[in-house]
Amino acid sequence: MKKVFFTGVVAFLVLSSCGPSQEDYRQASNKMCECMKEKNVESEELKALNIDMTDANYAVCALEMAETKDVNPVSKDFADAIAENCPDLKKAHAKYVKMAKQLTKK
Repeated sequence: MKKVFFTGVVAFLVLSSCGPSQEDYRQASNKMCECMKEKNVESEELKALNIDMTDANYAVCALEMAETKDVNPVSKDFADAIAENCPDLKKAHAKYVKMAKQLTKK
């Protein structure tokens, strides 16, 4: 799971070399919201087994988003867009940023 997460972080950081607009961040957060809705439906039966796939799903969605959006996933602008467009993902995003920063320090 850490490899998928790290790959998503690296992809985001590489793709974020240009300065995205607020609209880019809004679109990226909307894409993240939609992806997470789909992933949560897919992993619904795992919840019955007390398996929480939120972090893994978030990393996968981040990787998918990195393929189409030029935003920095650990930036304040992206965190603000997530908080505005899908506040239920604030906690998952915060964990993602924390993990990303820990992995890039190594």
